[in-house]
Amino acid sequence: MNVLERMDLSGDEKDLLLEILFSQNYALELLCCEFVDIENGDKKISIEEYKKFTQLFEKLETGISNIHNSSHISTIKG
Repeated sequence: MNVLERMDLSGDEKDLLLEILFSQNYALELLCCEFVDIENGDKKISIEEYKKFTQLFEKLETGISNIHNSSHISTIKG
């Protein structure tokens, strides 16, 4: 059972938590911390989990970059 299941958060609470993580740019920072733990040997994960982590990291990094770029363009045009 994972942490979210043990916490018994509602769907709305999970959505709110995700919104906060993304709005404060913590989601990418948390993944960076996970990578450090993995690389230091403090956390053990399978190759498949590592692949999922790297794909998620790339997706978040690209998404955040696109959001910042579109915000910058809106500011320039506005």
